[in-house]
Amino acid sequence: MVYGQYLSSLWKDTEADYVHGHVLTCDKAASGWRLTLADGQILGASYVVLATGNFAPASLSDPRRQIPGYYPSAWQNDLYARIQPDDDVALIGTGLTAVDVLMRLREEGHRGRITAISRHGWYPTSHAAGLSGDSHVVFAETAPTARAYLAAFRQCLRSGIPWRSVVNALRSHTNTLWDRLPWEEKRRFSRHLQRRWDIVRHRMAPALGEQLDVEIRSGTLTTLKGRVEHVSAVADRVQIGIQGSNGLSSLTVAHAVNCTGPSRDYRAVGSALLTGLLEQGIVRQTSLGGWVCNSDGALQDRTGNWSTTLYALGPMRWGTLFETTAIPEIRQQAAELAHILAEQVAGLGVRFEASSGTE
Repeated sequence: MVYGQYLSSLWKDTEADYVHGHVLTCDKAASGWRLTLADGQILGASYVVLATGNFAPASLSDPRRQIPGYYPSAWQNDLYARIQPDDDVALIGTGLTAVDVLMRLREEGHRGRITAISRHGWYPTSHAAGLSGDSHVVFAETAPTARAYLAAFRQCLRSGIPWRSVVNALRSHTNTLWDRLPWEEKRRFSRHLQRRWDIVRHRMAPALGEQLDVEIRSGTLTTLKGRVEHVSAVADRVQIGIQGSNGLSSLTVAHAVNCTGPSRDYRAVGSALLTGLLEQGIVRQTSLGGWVCNSDGALQDRTGNWSTTLYALGPMRWGTLFETTAIPEIRQQAAELAHILAEQVAGLGVRFEASSGTE
């Protein structure tokens, strides 16, 4: 909340125009772009930056049917008022979002049984005091394969470097290492190592880790391993189909919250704006989600041309970049893109080059 107030104050200082509306289309125009809003308003722009942030998780139920007690997104604030203190709850996912929901439920006085479901049943790890990144932990000479990166990481551990220090040191190098990987290796990393990396990279405060351990030991939090196949309504409860090592099973609860994280498949997020850009071939999506863009965020169309007036910022660069959701990375992207746009407007010209990681 405080950070939001800080950003709002910065925005106010810029004295920029603000339009509160929903953009339906972004079409090429003679002198740039033509944006159509849901209320019929038309905006013209020489440059457009797509900075929409994260979208809701991928749908796990029939979107045409509303299921009472099922919440497709953990960021629906009204869900906490609907869950009674003794209701049983399922959290679909075991990442930081699931931890946030668990802690808030308890803060709101919930004392019922909670079941968390994910393919591996892994929760985020905790931070540790007094550890910083070791500047010597750099994999620049490592072969560009997922297996080689994993071997180099393990070698650091064998040499006695704490794993948290290795992860901290890698943060400033991950996008460079990711860019070196061929797309086949990126997909291999995403399939086999992404979740392992997430639980050590995106950590929680030690106090939260201790509270989570208490929940698990006391049995108030149960973990099920498996892939959620569907969510449906049974009477006045929510039924979850889970594909696990022993086949398909089901769990029935009073409430279920989708904590699987944002969807990065922009073909399926239900955005008329993004669907239109894709159908017109103005942008391309990588096989891992997110847009194909270069190091400046300039977007590539279906013919392989790089735009000089249409850019992406933040999570939309996922796939091309590896780290693009945390504030430090987005802040740097924003500063660099602002400099580029300022030069463009000033007529100085900017040279655009494709990143070596384009698909």
